[in-house]
Amino acid sequence: MDGAVHSLDISNNGERIVIGGLTSEEIIVLGKHNNTPLWTYSTSGSVETIQITFDGKYLAAGTNNKIYFFDTNSSNPLWTYSSPAENLDMSDNADYIVVAGSHTDKVYLFSKFSGNPLWIYEADDRVNDVSISFDGNYISAVSNDDYIYFFEKSSNEVLWSQSCEMETGDENCWSTSLSGDGKYLAVGTNEGNLYVYNNYGVSRP
Repeated sequence: MDGAVHSLDISNNGERIVIGGLTSEEIIVLGKHNNTPLWTYSTSGSVETIQITFDGKYLAAGTNNKIYFFDTNSSNPLWTYSSPAENLDMSDNADYIVVAGSHTDKVYLFSKFSGNPLWIYEADDRVNDVSISFDGNYISAVSNDDYIYFFEKSSNEVLWSQSCEMETGDENCWSTSLSGDGKYLAVGTNEGNLYVYNNYGVSRP
């Protein structure tokens, strides 16, 4: 590929590797046996984030202007949605896809069956990162408004939120990751701090 590889992922068995091109503006799918692409797709913007499911059957990608969802056997998108995407995450079998809409200040939840969001949540500032549990039941998101947000898949109503400004008065939540069962989440900040919570919003020492 020409230009920077900004994001990549690999299936659990190594059969599929997916690559997102930042400057080349393309998605590439490779098999494990050689470097000839199984297929390539030209996007309408720089690929910011890409992920493949555990079984390698589906991939989701986000660019600076659009979200894409594919069956990895075909270069024709199953659906697209017009929004920039900073980060994204998928449940085990891609039944649910959660997207951080970066400067749109929004969190989007999709089903693999449709490019129409199941719900949208708007934060007070840029959404930096999102995570979803293995079964798709729980979602976490972090924003430049200094808050962590926790949701169930059924609704965009926030179950609980928590400020990241615990050590200093100028911390931003930059990254988040949920455990597979959704019982715990970790949050990293721009000050180099790591916070861990249970799914009731209680901080763990």
